[in-house]
Amino acid sequence: KNAVVCRLGGDEFLFYLPEVSEAEINMRVRKLFDSFRAAKDAAAETSPASLSCGLCMCRQGDNFEEYYIKADKALYYVKQNGKNNYRFYEELEEQ
Repeated sequence: KNAVVCRLGGDEFLFYLPEVSEAEINMRVRKLFDSFRAAKDAAAETSPASLSCGLCMCRQGDNFEEYYIKADKALYYVKQNGKNNYRFYEELEEQ
């Protein structure tokens, strides 16, 4: 698939996967966390590092900035609630 990954600045990255289901994104993000955990545990200098992700399901043709803001809200929810996890914005709306 035509995934796009880019650095937004500092330690923030954008990961865009077109035309995938929430289940597939969950699977890919869990794999990303597993790979990250294995890499950071392999070296003492990276062992304190953590990975936090905010996710938002998008529809083609809608406003990118709106989705970016929603994903950022989900990211900050994760950072304020223990870090080293991920959350979909849609889950926050349900709470």
